[in-house]
Amino acid sequence: MALNEITTMIRTLLSSALLLCFFGHLAVAGPPAADPTTKLSAAQKQAVQKAKTYNAVAKKLFSLRLFNDAAEQYKKAYQALPKPIFLFNIAQCYKRMSRTRNLERAVFFFESYLRNEPDSPFADRVTGEIDKLRKDLARARAPKPFYRKWWFWTAVGAAAAGLTVGLTVGLAPEAKFYEGTANPGVATIPDPRPSK
Repeated sequence: MALNEITTMIRTLLSSALLLCFFGHLAVAGPPAADPTTKLSAAQKQAVQKAKTYNAVAKKLFSLRLFNDAAEQYKKAYQALPKPIFLFNIAQCYKRMSRTRNLERAVFFFESYLRNEPDSPFADRVTGEIDKLRKDLARARAPKPFYRKWWFWTAVGAAAAGLTVGLTVGLAPEAKFYEGTANPGVATIPDPRPSK
């Protein structure tokens, strides 16, 4: 065989192998995936776009720790496109705001998420969050002991100040009033140094 024939055979084999790899890959992978929004109506596409816009704004606000504003944007996104993940994000916003009413809202939105997405891969995590928030709520609602209230420490401070003033006045050396001085009503405190 001549060198030209060998080179031609190698090229043919390589091109066949490349074609086989290419078409084999297409057979395994299938045709490229179509855009999921192509089958949507114009109104649905507009709703998806609005939800994406609200979601992007909410993410920025959340990153800036503006949780109340972020929750409002996630609510608008949910109104535009009712996907349960927006409920989850709203709950995360309220959870980070801490106050009792916000913790109640967080529990509500976590529960709403589970009602709307019962087979969620995050169901265990969300259930754990709900339990933790309920414990935090119970702790926040429990009455504070008297020593953790402002009026108790105000009374303790006033009593300490009164005791200090009383002891200072009561234990001070007696003042002697001298008649015949320029100011007879003025008290003088005796000199503690020994006289010579």
